[in-house]
Amino acid sequence: MFYNRSHYEAADDKYVQGDWDIADSVKYGWTIGSWCVGNVTDMSELFKDLSEFNEDISQWEVGQVTDMYRMFDGASSFNQDLSSWNTSAVTTMNFMFNGASSFNGNIASWNTSAVTDMSFMLWGASSFNQEDLSNWDTSAVTITTMRSMFDRASAFNGNISSWNTSAVTNMRYMFWEASSFNQNLCSWNDNFPMMTQMSSFLVLAAPIKANLR
Repeated sequence: MFYNRSHYEAADDKYVQGDWDIADSVKYGWTIGSWCVGNVTDMSELFKDLSEFNEDISQWEVGQVTDMYRMFDGASSFNQDLSSWNTSAVTTMNFMFNGASSFNGNIASWNTSAVTDMSFMLWGASSFNQEDLSNWDTSAVTITTMRSMFDRASAFNGNISSWNTSAVTNMRYMFWEASSFNQNLCSWNDNFPMMTQMSSFLVLAAPIKANLR
């Protein structure tokens, strides 16, 4: 069904002749929310720059997907509930919601245990403010970079105090212009000796409570 990442082979010639892609579905109003995507492993750039896309895809079976790089990058209208997604196989979430300025979906229950890269994940996601992401597994053997993860996520003030950041080596610009962020990160203290790149970590964030000495 799926090939070359975001491209699809039409299953029903009654409606579509030849090859088509996600942009066509948005343009012509074709629904994709009920499609069977259970064997797809790569969803990188799937909805990239589709600024009008906001279809309910909460029922997609994404348990085999390993790559969600830039999946909703620039999808500025998208704001759907993705709480039921099984993300246990995903290794790359970098730039996933980059510029998805309307997105504030519940992703608190996502399984992030396999993710190695969350850099720029919510860059410019200015509406995003899920209050509790404490259940995300950011443990030692996985994530190495969180650079610019909440950069310009101006509404975000979620609880991430319990995250294990012991493997992270790059937090540069992580909260750059995250002007609402004001959480206590004291529990991250023991992990900072591993950090090699941390410049501008909190630049232009709210007066933060954390003691990071």
